[in-house]
Amino acid sequence: ASEKVTVPDTARILRTAPGQKTLAGAAKITVDEIAAGDRVLMVVAGEPPTASIVVVNKKSDLEARQQQEESDWLKRGVGGIAKSVDAAAGTVTVASGTRTITVHTTPSTIVRRYAPDSVKFSEAQASTLAAIQPGDEVTARGNKSADGNEVTAEEIVSGSFRNIAGMVESIDASAGTFTVKDLMTKKTVTIKTTPDSDMRKLEP
Repeated sequence: ASEKVTVPDTARILRTAPGQKTLAGAAKITVDEIAAGDRVLMVVAGEPPTASIVVVNKKSDLEARQQQEESDWLKRGVGGIAKSVDAAAGTVTVASGTRTITVHTTPSTIVRRYAPDSVKFSEAQASTLAAIQPGDEVTARGNKSADGNEVTAEEIVSGSFRNIAGMVESIDASAGTFTVKDLMTKKTVTIKTTPDSDMRKLEP
């Protein structure tokens, strides 16, 4: 839902970099410099709502930060299947191909988990290390040891995923679903697609 907020001339409008936890170094801008796609945090009061402080993250800054994070995940990221979790010690052991990697956490490590109804990385929700179960897929980003077998994670994202192969039994295009008989379990599974689902046709 959208809401209209009045920004009077007396309001403080500050542009800050995404992820900043304080307003130190924030630049003053005018309401005319706010554009569609920018992210705003406002202190409002009254009816109709009137802003006294507006903190702005510019869309271009948000996109630049996202690109930087994606690049950092490629450089310092590791991934694999969780073998064991020791929440008390703050570690997760991950199998990545033939390698076993120990992921260490600190009090500042961000732990997130894919939402039950979403496969979007950006929609992963705040979680805990204890929520990770053996067999889950785990990705972590942080500083690696010299041999690459240990990582001190700044961020961990986990999820429970299944790989299903089988014969299609029925399709409901209007609902975006189809049923498949899983070749491994011999059970019928209903698979739901979304606009974000990546569907490809294999060559014969």
